[in-house]
Amino acid sequence: MITTKVNLVPAFLPFYKVHKRFKFAHGGRGSAKSWSIADILLLKGREKKLRILNTREIQKSIKDSVHTLFKDRIGIHGYTDYQVLDTIIRNKITGTELLFTGLREHNINSLKSFEGTDICWVEEAQAVVQKSMDILTPTIRKAGSEIWFSYNRFNLLDPAHKLFMRECVKEAVKKMFKPNFMKGVFSWYEYSGVDAIGIYINYDGNPYFPEELRKEMAKDKDEFPGLYRHKWLGEPESQGENTLISREKALGAVDRKVKKWDFVSFGVDPARYGDDESVICVREGFRILPLNKFNGINPLELAGRVLFLARDYYAKGYKEAITLKIDLTGLGCGTVDPLAEVAMEERLRC
Repeated sequence: MITTKVNLVPAFLPFYKVHKRFKFAHGGRGSAKSWSIADILLLKGREKKLRILNTREIQKSIKDSVHTLFKDRIGIHGYTDYQVLDTIIRNKITGTELLFTGLREHNINSLKSFEGTDICWVEEAQAVVQKSMDILTPTIRKAGSEIWFSYNRFNLLDPAHKLFMRECVKEAVKKMFKPNFMKGVFSWYEYSGVDAIGIYINYDGNPYFPEELRKEMAKDKDEFPGLYRHKWLGEPESQGENTLISREKALGAVDRKVKKWDFVSFGVDPARYGDDESVICVREGFRILPLNKFNGINPLELAGRVLFLARDYYAKGYKEAITLKIDLTGLGCGTVDPLAEVAMEERLRC
């Protein structure tokens, strides 16, 4: 076994030390996910013979893979025992092989050639579709084999992230690291399951976060807050092409505070006789109150009920004009006309 010293980001030590079937690393840019996993795989490949499959959803050529990343890390660490070929990387001493392929180019039969894989690393796993996941996981079935996922999730329904949520416990343990060689405290979250581990890490968990990226991150935070949260904090993307309401607006609506009587409006749906009900819907700010339903009243009587409710609000201290939204189809005119006649006097807005 070859021994060497590499400065790993502490959050990734479980990837090196702990044996689990599934390992997940997700989070934003600058968290050293790719570098750390590549370094760990190279270390493991120097210790004993391994077959390591490096894959992603689409790999049209070797240039689309992490082949160049491994080549660069081998050069940085000065490893002379690795032989870098055009489509494969071998360790000349242990016999370890690093292979590269795209998932979409395969079916369940063509992937059988990778059944002897010891470790499979799925990079950019947020892009992997369910069909590819269904083929991959049963293919990597050698005893003791592991599947590693690294990604910055698009949304909560990404197949890789769904697997993470299924395999790891929902509650995370916050980890912190205070190095002696630099200022600051670095933190991340660690998850565990029966046969899985996971980490959620961003730039603030990486002691080696470069200054160039810090400047880019600060600019995104100031100018593009939505992009910043996805790109650097690993949150789901704000919205896709078919999204009508952005994530920021949805979160803003949840957090928005409105006083009970910031505004009051009535929605009125007149009916007449039979099984149909006349309805008055009262809205206070962003709250909808239980519906007022009436059977067997005519449009004029419904107008009286509207006026009664409005006067009750004014008696309780509401001072603004109440907006009335009345369905004018059918019998609506018989309700709106008498209310329009007294609208100014009764402070109604028809």
